[in-house]
Amino acid sequence: MFMLTRYAAWLSGALLAVAAIGVAHAEYVDPPSRVARLSYTRGDVSFSPGGESEWVNATRNRPLIRGDRLWAGRGALAELQAGNATFRVDEGTSLSIINLDDETAQVEITQGTLNLRVGRIYEGQIFEVDTPTLAFVVSRPGEYRIDVDARENHTTVAVWDGGGEAYGDKANFRIREGEAIRFYDTRLTDYEAFDIPRPDEFDRFCSERNAAMERSASRRYVSEDLIGYSDLDEYGSWTTESDYGAVWYPTRVAADWAPYRDGHWIWQEPWGWTWVDDSAWGFAPFHYGRWAYVRNRWGWIPGPIASRPVYAPALVAFVGGHNWSVGITAGRPIGWFPLGPREIYVPPYRSSRGYFTSVNVTNTVINNTYITNIYNDYSRGRNVTGQINYFNRGVNGAVTAVSTDAFVNSRGVRGAQVRFDRDMAMRGETSQVATIAPVSRSVLGAGRAASNAPQREVFDRAVVARTAPPREIASFADRQQALQRTPGRALTPEVAETLPSRGRSAGAANAPQRVRVIDDNAARNARTLDAEPGSRGGPPPRSRAPDGASNPPGRVATDREAPPSRDRGNAPSRDMPTRDAPNRDAPSREAPNREAPVRGRDAQPTERDFTRPNVRERGEPTIRREPIREAPNQREAVQREAPVDRAPRDAAQREDAQRGREQMQRQQQAEREQAQRQRDDEQRGREQMQRQQQAEREQTQRQRDDEQRGREQMQRQQQEQREQVQRQRDDEQRGREQMQRQQQEQREQQAQREQVQRQREDEQRGREQMQRQQQEQREQVQRQREDEQRGREQMQRQQQEQREQQQAQREQMQRQQEAQQAQRQQQAQQVQQQREARQREAPQQQQRDQAPQRGRGNRDDGDDRKKEDDRR
Repeated sequence: MFMLTRYAAWLSGALLAVAAIGVAHAEYVDPPSRVARLSYTRGDVSFSPGGESEWVNATRNRPLIRGDRLWAGRGALAELQAGNATFRVDEGTSLSIINLDDETAQVEITQGTLNLRVGRIYEGQIFEVDTPTLAFVVSRPGEYRIDVDARENHTTVAVWDGGGEAYGDKANFRIREGEAIRFYDTRLTDYEAFDIPRPDEFDRFCSERNAAMERSASRRYVSEDLIGYSDLDEYGSWTTESDYGAVWYPTRVAADWAPYRDGHWIWQEPWGWTWVDDSAWGFAPFHYGRWAYVRNRWGWIPGPIASRPVYAPALVAFVGGHNWSVGITAGRPIGWFPLGPREIYVPPYRSSRGYFTSVNVTNTVINNTYITNIYNDYSRGRNVTGQINYFNRGVNGAVTAVSTDAFVNSRGVRGAQVRFDRDMAMRGETSQVATIAPVSRSVLGAGRAASNAPQREVFDRAVVARTAPPREIASFADRQQALQRTPGRALTPEVAETLPSRGRSAGAANAPQRVRVIDDNAARNARTLDAEPGSRGGPPPRSRAPDGASNPPGRVATDREAPPSRDRGNAPSRDMPTRDAPNRDAPSREAPNREAPVRGRDAQPTERDFTRPNVRERGEPTIRREPIREAPNQREAVQREAPVDRAPRDAAQREDAQRGREQMQRQQQAEREQAQRQRDDEQRGREQMQRQQQAEREQTQRQRDDEQRGREQMQRQQQEQREQVQRQRDDEQRGREQMQRQQQEQREQQAQREQVQRQREDEQRGREQMQRQQQEQREQVQRQREDEQRGREQMQRQQQEQREQQQAQREQMQRQQEAQQAQRQQQAQQVQQQREARQREAPQQQQRDQAPQRGRGNRDDGDDRKKEDDRR
């Protein structure tokens, strides 16, 4: 109870905040929450954007919006998915989207065949198909087929299931389930009824596509309004993750694949830059939900299943900046990466507070307070991406980048991708807007010029509309100058309304004149009776015979020549037999037998898996027979013979006659009395029978009353049971809603706790990092001190070593001096000894002096040298 009270208080505050901000920003015109996805093409399918005259080959997964046109050539098929509705066109069909927003889905068919399947109609929603003859408005979910014959100027509406209303000139015609009506005039007074036909190849194609969507396993994980969910089954698998819930993992991708890498960018207003993926499944995961990198692979997380999804052009954040360079020689690069769970998508276009909230809460689980804080800065025109901590940006290989030239010219990203490392990806600035102005190729997209574009008059035919279409879209040439003033941002509706239409194509320029909006207030019911299959409604046609004889006012289709047999056996089709144009004095003619093209399948496809009501062969008449009532039993009158009087011949005879008369009278009296008694008995019998019948009637009435009371009691019991079941369902629904709200609140609280926990962890990591930095600084200072101490000690050791070395040198010099002194003393001693020896040898010297003079001279020289040596 406390949780519910707190949730109610929180919800009231949130609604008041939304209302206050919504009033403050009421001037914003929000973009639609849905588009039409080109989900399937086969054969020659061409496309032309709104406001343009060029035709290109249609590209799968391209979003189609108001003003876009589609042409299916010979042997071609195409399918458009628009939320809870699917549009499919057969060969030779022209389709224009007149209006497509949250309330209205209005298309135009000037020729060809359209199959429309509506799964759900929300309050206030309109599904309308405009044709040259009528405007058909769907009133109930179901499946419909509309054939427009441009040659014979008639439109056929077949209601497989559901129901709708055809509108013409001051007339309307209700078409019920199981009916097929062909209309020959815009007043809806000349029409023809047919049986629901057997399915042809186009119907079987539609049935197969419907069955694939209905049996899709992805319906258990996403909303049925999410466009493209049925394509996920074949190309991936679902897994439940504890952190995110249901996650879809693609299984047919390259090793270096990342979201938003295989495809190209186009320009679409009012959104701006829009992603078009090349994969067959590449619509839902790129315009709804979020991406997460789980256990070394990418997984897509859809939004809450209970919410109605809101379309986004691309759920990414852009990377760039003037100082960001990733090896591109020409121009500057532009990069992007997918948004992760609980990360806010910031639209690159202006929007209200309600839209800003819806586009986020329908695609991921996120806190409303967080959204409000971001929106307050967003509404002021600030770049708020710097406030968001993007998780996927740090994933290796998550950021994809190309040159701006490849970006604006819708080139394939895979072939133009620039390689760089994670560090380079983290250096760029994040932004919600790719600030690049579009060019004409940005609007046309990646498709080549169409080789078989339709004739201009195909789309120039006048059509009838019940809903007034919006203003036609200006051409890109008229918008380009204004778009260059605000690169990357779409034009606001106020600016777009002021643009001229001088550059518009001829077909688009004539749109207001050729779309004729009927006066719905003056409409009358043109259906005067229940249309029987094979019947013809409308006024009597003019005489065609020379003598002026007139035809009866009511005509039957079987009075005419039966239609020729065809491979495509559907009565309401473009190839149905036509009738003579009324009010034309010319001999009647038959419609040519145009054979339908063969699709190239040898085997006959199976019948539709749902039953068509009142299915009969084409041309088989339907006859109404009045019930035959038996005449009441009539009582036969009792015939009695009158008595015959005979004339007496004599008295005896008279007496005999008298006696006979008396006897006859007595007999007659007895007979009368007996007859009276019989009548009385009969009366009593009748009265008794009446009493018995009355008793039986009373008993029968009592039985009927008892049965009626029993039925009423049973009905009351059944009603009570239904009410009880309904109450149980309501209780279960309220319980589920309450549980969902509680779960949502718990998720929000969990998200808040996780955010607080992450903030605390970030703060703790910051403190730890600061402590580590301080510790490192202290350790660095300590190391510096130790280094200084070691330096001083080393210097002291060096000085000590120098002193010791100097001391050693001095000691060595002292020793050398002492050695020299000792040597000199020794030399002096030697000289003294020599002198003493010479003195002792003096006598001997005298003897030697007596030797020859030469010898003495030599000795003197030797002695002199020796003395000189001793002195040195």
